[in-house]
Amino acid sequence: LAARDPKPGDAYNGILPDEWEGDELGLPPDCPIVPLGVDDRVYWFLDTLGQLRSLEFSEFGQKAINSLFMGRHHYLYWAWPRFNKEGTLTSWRAEKCSEDLMAACARKGPWNAVERARGRGAWTLQDGSLVMHCGTQLYRGVTPVGLGELEGDVYMTRPPILQPWPRAIGANAGPAAYLLPILRTWNWARPDIDPILFLGWLGAAMIGGALPWRPIIYMTGDKATGKSTLQKLMKLIFGNALIKSADTTAAGIYQLLKSDALPVAVDELEGKADTRKAKAIIELARLAASGDLMLRGGESHKGTQFNARSAFSFSSILTPPLEPQDLSRMALLRLYRLEEGSVSPDLD
Repeated sequence: LAARDPKPGDAYNGILPDEWEGDELGLPPDCPIVPLGVDDRVYWFLDTLGQLRSLEFSEFGQKAINSLFMGRHHYLYWAWPRFNKEGTLTSWRAEKCSEDLMAACARKGPWNAVERARGRGAWTLQDGSLVMHCGTQLYRGVTPVGLGELEGDVYMTRPPILQPWPRAIGANAGPAAYLLPILRTWNWARPDIDPILFLGWLGAAMIGGALPWRPIIYMTGDKATGKSTLQKLMKLIFGNALIKSADTTAAGIYQLLKSDALPVAVDELEGKADTRKAKAIIELARLAASGDLMLRGGESHKGTQFNARSAFSFSSILTPPLEPQDLSRMALLRLYRLEEGSVSPDLD
């Protein structure tokens, strides 16, 4: 589309600069910016790449608007041109562009990213059907549909992750049937049920955002139990769709997740003298299980809202102190030492 933008001073689709008639939002034709709405003094947009962007009232200006229209700068010269006294186009009017963008957001009405933004992961539509947001593409089943606004929600562009398998999978030849024998090679405390629970977590974690409840697993195991290999298997399955860290905080997790509904794996969440960091992460996992809002105070008496919809996995040698409400939401999977001479499974 950028290649179609006129050079400064030229017409666009037969319309001379600044002679366009506004659409229903008062914006020029084929505007590459999508206004979403306004929340207090914050205006929300999808930029030229489809990324979710916000601008406060005081942030509007030439640099901020240039950033919104990145790659489409010639469009600004056509839609909001600035002429000198001789009638020569010299620049574009950031103040007029700001007015039109703010007015368009006002026409869209109130909009909140916590309630309406849907990042990477699985979600459900109003009819209950499943959609999968893979970063640069949205899939309804295996059919790709465009990112953007859909049924009042916004699916913004994000870095790409794994995509749906394009062909049907038979009941006896699917990944679950392939994985279960591999998972049984570990020395689980409950060999009949623990591999099943771990396998179930893998499946649920892939579509966590679409579920009414997201399971939590906590794996414990000393050295030589194969815990690191199990974590490697998890990473190989999810690829970059897994948020994985061995040293993090609750704030670090939700700042990285943003509006994504991707699985989260936290390794080495050990029980230490100061357990506040671990408690905060476990509290986040508890809220994510049910999809409840997390509210935090902020500067200037402005609160922060975050809605996690991720399935969490924890692992460590020992568990930190766990409250009853946390234990009731977790599957505790304990690994024993592997038998001498055990061979690691083929994870190709």
